[in-house]
Amino acid sequence: MVCKLCQSECQEPPKSHIVARGFFRSSPVGLLLYTASGDGSSRKLANALWDNCLVCNDCEHKIFAPLDEYAIKIFSQKVSSVRWRGGDGFEIAVFEHVDRRNLRAFCGSLLWRCSVSNLPECRHVNIGKKYEDAIAKDLRCEDKDYRVLKSESEQQFSYIDAIVYNLTSDLYGGIALSKRIRLGLHGDSRINGFKLLIPHLSLLISIDKRPHPLKDKSNVPLMLNGRVINGSMSLAPDKDVFPYFLPIMENLPDEEERIFKTFGAYRKNAKRVRNIKITRGDSIGSDLSNGAGGSSV
Repeated sequence: MVCKLCQSECQEPPKSHIVARGFFRSSPVGLLLYTASGDGSSRKLANALWDNCLVCNDCEHKIFAPLDEYAIKIFSQKVSSVRWRGGDGFEIAVFEHVDRRNLRAFCGSLLWRCSVSNLPECRHVNIGKKYEDAIAKDLRCEDKDYRVLKSESEQQFSYIDAIVYNLTSDLYGGIALSKRIRLGLHGDSRINGFKLLIPHLSLLISIDKRPHPLKDKSNVPLMLNGRVINGSMSLAPDKDVFPYFLPIMENLPDEEERIFKTFGAYRKNAKRVRNIKITRGDSIGSDLSNGAGGSSV
């Protein structure tokens, strides 16, 4: 097999994780995964989503594994964070220091893995050759010390941004990988992006030179331990000076929830998928930005 990332020959390719085992640790064993088309086809997945025709051992263990581990540490385990609590069970994990570049690299690697994989769960994720090549080029720098060339590293994955929700309900213990969509607010949908649901996380990822439509709306001032903290939910490079905010909630905001119900990422004992029509131009993320901003200060 030829590694799809570094193009080297690989005699014994590993089980390369598309969604790593660590993301499943808070989920029940034996998930039933539905395809993104919501057509009812499914398969059980014990503890990971992997592809054994993807990359070589070096790329899996030197590039993908460290990115997965860091994303699990921040998004799922919320290590080294303090908790701000709002109303109706809404919370925000506040990180004084995170490596946003690493988190962008993880989001880019997740899109790349889905796009080049032949797994049925990934068949709708197609980022196109332009971004497959751009992400692959940046990923190949991961096995080097990118901090040595900080000016160059700041440009890597600069076309990736994401707003990530941590979801506590078991309803979101599965996987749904969407087609390319247009991100925008109030009908102004212009930015290329994807909505990916992996166990207990919703990632609203933009892959575009233009900014994520929620980039500036994700700046939220919080009163925490007697002081105001100005942070951001965005992973954009120019947000590195701000603390990172990870919203935690039981269910997705209304529009996000409707979309993922359509994909049908449910546990085996969840309710039957309903046929909900999604129209372009829905206001994505406005509930979060308005709700958090209004109750936090």
